[in-house]
Amino acid sequence: MLHKALLLVCCVASVPLFGAKVDLEKPLFRILSTESVKTECEGKVSTACTTFSNSVMSCTCDFTHGRWSAAVSITSQPNIIVSHQTYLHHEMSHVFDFKMAMNTFAEKVEEQAFQSRETCETFARDAIRVFPQVLRDYRRASMFMRDGMVEGK
Repeated sequence: MLHKALLLVCCVASVPLFGAKVDLEKPLFRILSTESVKTECEGKVSTACTTFSNSVMSCTCDFTHGRWSAAVSITSQPNIIVSHQTYLHHEMSHVFDFKMAMNTFAEKVEEQAFQSRETCETFARDAIRVFPQVLRDYRRASMFMRDGMVEGK
């Protein structure tokens, strides 16, 4: 099971799905007692959880093919905390969801075209401004899809 999870990490972390650059650091794994997992996972669960730290989006404007467009880069550090290694595969599913969600967001940003650099830069600043909400939306969607949980309940 552990080998499958590690193989998934390599695939998820290194395959660009779109033009944008979404780089996930190698996930940090910790195996803790159920009591410690519950503490680390904000009291929500005692089995396992995955968080993403140092999530940063940058967005620059480039002039190519007679138009201005945004170039996106997103980086993040997955942190997986489990009470037993059997939960690693499930937690890697959250890492996969994160990678897909960030690629989808970045692709939507990059497909926009602008006539001027100023308009592109305003759009890029707005995309960076909404990035924290994109992260919250990802968390809610992944928790619901994978765990059947609605955040805050």
